[in-house]
Amino acid sequence: MKIIVGLGMKSAASVDPQVQAFISWGQGNKNYDLVDMLMIGNEVLQAKHDTAANLIAKIKSVRSQVVAAGYTGPIGTADTVQSYLQNPGLCASGVLDVVGLNAHPYFDANPSKSAADDGAIVQSYVNRVSAACANKNIFVTETGFPNHGNTNGGMVPSYANQKIAIESVLSVMGPNVCLFTTFEDLWKQPGQYNVEQSWGMFDLTTPSNDVW
Repeated sequence: MKIIVGLGMKSAASVDPQVQAFISWGQGNKNYDLVDMLMIGNEVLQAKHDTAANLIAKIKSVRSQVVAAGYTGPIGTADTVQSYLQNPGLCASGVLDVVGLNAHPYFDANPSKSAADDGAIVQSYVNRVSAACANKNIFVTETGFPNHGNTNGGMVPSYANQKIAIESVLSVMGPNVCLFTTFEDLWKQPGQYNVEQSWGMFDLTTPSNDVW
């Protein structure tokens, strides 16, 4: 089993201590061999934590450091469809070996779509970003469905629909996705649609709610 390592980026400077921690960890016991890809920043542009120019510069800086320290795997960032479409310079810059895509159809608010359409919608996201990024390698770094919260368009949060959505995604996308998320994120605020805590696929108290 391999892992995706993510370095959070609330600002350019916030990445630096994490880079050193990654290098120290990676150089021990051949830990770099465990890493499938290194992602620098998660939804930096979507959340407006920083600019595309600063993100590009930071990825270049991190790349030079980790490559010099022996890391040879792919490097990228994770963001949303709109972030890539609105910032074409990110893909054009050449700093991304892999384009991480956070793909959550629930937020589209399309009244004609339901959980069963999630797989096709995620594939459409990938197609749009692939076209915008000159067919670079796209990896879905997040996709899932809430089990509680507000109805948004035709998307109705429930345990049953969570299972339907995830099965739809896997049937279309196969293993080229990272499912979001293992357990409920009770540390988060509920958010605009009251769903932010409720994407967990496994329920420790009620196993019958588990996706599998």
